[in-house]
Amino acid sequence: MQLHEIGNRDPRWSDEDNERIESKVDEAMAIVPRVRAVDEDGAPMSPEQRRLILLTTFREIVKATSLDNLMCAPAAMLEQFAVLALARNDSVMGELVQIIRVFMIAYSDPSTNEEACGLLRQLDVLARKALAAQQQPERFRWAALPGSDYAHSRMTH
Repeated sequence: MQLHEIGNRDPRWSDEDNERIESKVDEAMAIVPRVRAVDEDGAPMSPEQRRLILLTTFREIVKATSLDNLMCAPAAMLEQFAVLALARNDSVMGELVQIIRVFMIAYSDPSTNEEACGLLRQLDVLARKALAAQQQPERFRWAALPGSDYAHSRMTH
């Protein structure tokens, strides 16, 4: 598989923003992945290929959510997210934006508000099951978002 830099850096980002994203990539690169990316021949991707996948995915996460969200997310989970998105050929930014959009639409309508909240609770239960299945769930704990009193981590335990 030939990989090349997609060049998905947002021109509005400062050098500091990009350095923070790259530091999160470095953090994820230091982790032994649970799910490994392989090329078309089934060979493990090189460290350079893995780094490019992570950098591209992490930038897309920032575009869809925020830099704070990326920085609070556990590197091990981000790494797995990137590899699985690659394997499924999913648009990371597109998927995240769609999740936010459809929830906001359903939540903002009084006739579907309660159902939307129920579906969010079901996703929370699913996430808890996924965390319980992990051998090291502490690797998947989220940090608090700066300035947020929201129970940032319904899914941290």
